[in-house]
Amino acid sequence: SKVKKLRGAIQLHSMPLEKSKSLVQPINQLFRFMNEGEPIRVWLRDETSCFIDGRITGFDEYMNCVLDDASEVSAKTGDRQNLGRILLRGDCITMISHL
Repeated sequence: SKVKKLRGAIQLHSMPLEKSKSLVQPINQLFRFMNEGEPIRVWLRDETSCFIDGRITGFDEYMNCVLDDASEVSAKTGDRQNLGRILLRGDCITMISHL
C-alpha cells in the first residue's frame, strides 16, 4: 500500500474506491462469528504466552466480548485450562480469528 504524509499525519491508500464497498467492518465480522457459532481464537495484548479459544455469545460497540466454552491455551505447550463463560474487555484484545 502507498503511504502519504500530510501535515504530520499518515494516510494509507490500499485499494481503489470502487472496491471499498466490499470491506468488512470489524463489528460485522464479530456479528458473523456470533451468529454462526464459529469457534474463535483471541490473542491478548499484554499476555503473549497464551491465547483464549471460545465462542462469541455477545459483544458491544467497544468490542468487549462475552465468550462461552472459553479455554486459556498455552502458546508453548498447548495445555488448556477451561474458563467457562468469560468477559474480555475490548482494549485487551489484539486479534480475533476463527479456528
